[in-house]
Amino acid sequence: FPHRMKMKNKIFSDLDETEKKVAVKAKALLKKYRWKSAVETKGDDARIHFGIIAQDLKQAFESEGLDAHRYGMFCSNTWTDKDGIEQTKMGVRYSELLAFIISTL
Repeated sequence: FPHRMKMKNKIFSDLDETEKKVAVKAKALLKKYRWKSAVETKGDDARIHFGIIAQDLKQAFESEGLDAHRYGMFCSNTWTDKDGIEQTKMGVRYSELLAFIISTL
């Protein structure tokens, strides 16, 4: 396999000041939650998870004039359902998000 360094187009050393602001905002957006379906079946025994709402992460980028879609941590998929209604599902790649946040510590 080729060395990973050779596969990367341009390597930036640090986040710029605007990205650092987004990372700090993203850290504040991490919350604990329980899945509704688990609470319905398990009640108070439903496990607690930790994460971020993808739409909130997107807004954090936009509030600083950045496009979340340019960053690998943010995922978005849009399709048209069988009724002709456009649907969008957003997600987060946590390994990249956490590296982004940790870089500001």
